Amino acid sequence: MSSGDESSLRGQQDRALELLRRKDLVGAECAIAQAMAHSADDPWNHYLFGRLCDEQGRWDEALNALQIAARSLSDDYWDLHERLGRLMSAAGRWREAVEELTKAIGAARHDKPWVRQLRAQAFARLGLADEALEDMLQAHRLYAGYSFRKADQAREELVQIYRQLLELARAAWRRGQTEQALCLLRALAAREGLANETGCLLEIQLLLAKGLHVQGQFDEAAAAYQRAYGLEKERRKKREILVNLGLCHLRESRVT
Repeated sequence: MSSGDESSLRGQQDRALELLRRKDLVGAECAIAQAMAHSADDPWNHYLFGRLCDEQGRWDEALNALQIAARSLSDDYWDLHERLGRLMSAAGRWREAVEELTKAIGAARHDKPWVRQLRAQAFARLGLADEALEDMLQAHRLYAGYSFRKADQAREELVQIYRQLLELARAAWRRGQTEQALCLLRALAAREGLANETGCLLEIQLLLAKGLHVQGQFDEAAAAYQRAYGLEKERRKKREILVNLGLCHLRESRVT
């Protein structure tokens, strides 16, 4: 490519980027077409085309173009990886979404709360409770620094993700996947404030106690039963909890 051609290509790319920023999609499409005419293989052209398709709602084309761009461009372009992560989330490709959003977080000059939100949603879909809740808590903290409205929305989404993770724990318990259920329940129980806010603390403690009991972890199970006993209001259910608590103590004494 001659220096004149390269100068013209960079000029068209800069113009396309500026038009995209101004939401002039018709003008941007023309500028990108001219840049593509100079070099159809240029990764920056693929990024610009992917960004255009994303703005136009042509998400399959956007995903394909941005993936081509990502193969050649460095990981420093946080916007590229944020878009890829968002599009992969929309396609249900949760693990790939986490990978791309992690790159976006690492490349961004400042922590972006909406990227944390996106990654939290992907983590939650994968059943990674600690990671999902930590990302949403961080998003809430970041929003609280400049927008009460967005902070409130993030808090609402945090509660929704908490409930979603609890439903995953219930489903794992019903399927007999005790280890997976316990992993989720431990993460949920560690955020007692959220458990209280959702009104699920008693259920979480009971499920945790039962799971630990089944796994033969009697000491931890007894502690969870004791917490559940303190929360339960109904007399009959309190007696059931006491029976299970006594069984845990009995079995623990036999083990020791």
